[in-house]
Amino acid sequence: RLGLASLEHAQRNVRVAAAGLYARTRLQARGAHESGMRSRAVRLMLLRARFAEFRVETRARILGEMHAVKRATLLKAVEGGTAPAALKTSLLAAARAGDALDNAQQRGAELERLL
Repeated sequence: RLGLASLEHAQRNVRVAAAGLYARTRLQARGAHESGMRSRAVRLMLLRARFAEFRVETRARILGEMHAVKRATLLKAVEGGTAPAALKTSLLAAARAGDALDNAQQRGAELERLL
């Protein structure tokens, strides 16, 4: 009779220890999962930010190149000498307006990069 009681007591102790081990393992697994999810979320946010920065820089570079081509074309038409004076004045004004627009777009791109 005494041996049976000690076996039941030992069995209860093993069950309690197993339940504790299960709970600790479950908490560790949950913590590891939540940590992994936070890490993935941070990496995703960084990737999105890098892509947004790339998009802004690419757009600014393309607009800058388009402005350079348009400006060169306008100046070539002014220097050609065959256009009337009024047209030359208009073309020069368009080139200046394009310069102002390009400067504003470049500043806007810089501000977007900062955000």
